[in-house]
Amino acid sequence: MKQRSLYTTGLLVALVCLGGCTKDDWTMFGESDSDREIRKTRRDADIHEHMTEAQGKYSTGNYDAALEELVKALRLNPRNPGALMACGDVFRKKGALANTTEGKVDNFSRAKVQYNAACKSDPYSFPAHYKLGITYQALADLASSITDAHDYLHEAVKTYVRATTLDAKSFDAHLNLGTCYFQLDHKALALQATHQAIKLNPTSYQAYTNYGLIAEYMGDYDAAISAYKTSIELESDQPRILLNLASAYMRQGKFRLAMNTLRHTVKVRPNDAEAWLYLGVCCFRQKYYTDAINAFQNAIRNNPRMPGAYRGLGVICMYQYVSDRTRTDLRDMALKAWEYSLQLDPNQNDLKELLAVYRAEKAKPAAVADAKTAPSSTGTSSSESTPVPAAPEPAAAEAVVVEPVTVEPTDPAQPVGRPIQSPHQPIGPVTPVVSPETPNNDGWE
Repeated sequence: MKQRSLYTTGLLVALVCLGGCTKDDWTMFGESDSDREIRKTRRDADIHEHMTEAQGKYSTGNYDAALEELVKALRLNPRNPGALMACGDVFRKKGALANTTEGKVDNFSRAKVQYNAACKSDPYSFPAHYKLGITYQALADLASSITDAHDYLHEAVKTYVRATTLDAKSFDAHLNLGTCYFQLDHKALALQATHQAIKLNPTSYQAYTNYGLIAEYMGDYDAAISAYKTSIELESDQPRILLNLASAYMRQGKFRLAMNTLRHTVKVRPNDAEAWLYLGVCCFRQKYYTDAINAFQNAIRNNPRMPGAYRGLGVICMYQYVSDRTRTDLRDMALKAWEYSLQLDPNQNDLKELLAVYRAEKAKPAAVADAKTAPSSTGTSSSESTPVPAAPEPAAAEAVVVEPVTVEPTDPAQPVGRPIQSPHQPIGPVTPVVSPETPNNDGWE
């Protein structure tokens, strides 16, 4: 009886399995090898036809129609890596063109699913892994929290490591891998990956720029300066990278070199408010007060919302007031500039303290303030009396001020594999470098 029961159960299982077979599956039982090969050839031809049609529609910007053709191809073979990767390309393109964050996230997430499927279908496909890495970076850029961003970046790292294993000579994969390591605060690994990218493409100015950014963050200013210079030699039209070079000089206390670099920068980019701001800092440190005032005012003209420029003007006015206490007009201009700087950026606690000290002095004219409270970058005072123009009215020129005396240059911009400017990244004074998304022969992007 037990043996008969087992026989019945086995028969039911077989019937259930056979019941799920398609017409083609039933046909296969009676097919010869040659017939099976003919059927496969026809199926592959149909898939190729749908893929060709999809690529034509993609090239004209008809992305939804392209997806319809790719779906037809995937119905014929759901594991076709080319069709899966092409779907990812379409969704990634739609994500790049989307006008809303929600639209971008939705399409990039769909692209991720397709690229993941392509990687599983063909574990040795470099293009699928590389594009999956780019997609993870895009999602990290769009992440709404630091945790989510880091999760995506960790996935990107794993994917790029796999990609560099599949193609050890891929410049882009190594450069993007270095970017992800950097954003995850693995500076040494970032430097190593970027160095490998430079070895693979010694003429890439982007790789040298990224190397300089990472080295500057690690405190190796000599290496950073060397890398920035090489980057500029390879591509001279990089005025923003000149800011990074100036920043590295400033961190070393080489204000004259920084000043000369910034003077060149404002010549080629006269509307660059940040360049004028940094130039004002350097001129102040070199005691070129009139030049510093001019630089800060130019920063204000080009960006009325820079708290640093007002702060800088206030510092110069107060610095000269301390040298000549009869110039209360300079003190009042400094207070006015600082007050507006704090309106633009309330998170300047050191400036709040200075403002309180000199407000108290103004309220008690008879009290003589201790000269040690004066802002100074050099530790010495100057008797030079430079004519200081009236502080601009907030309504007329809402400017930003960087304190040239105590504030160090801000952190350099981050190197990135994609243009990542989301809250999980510390943004520096210079626009981040974007590593290229070189088109691959096996895909549409």
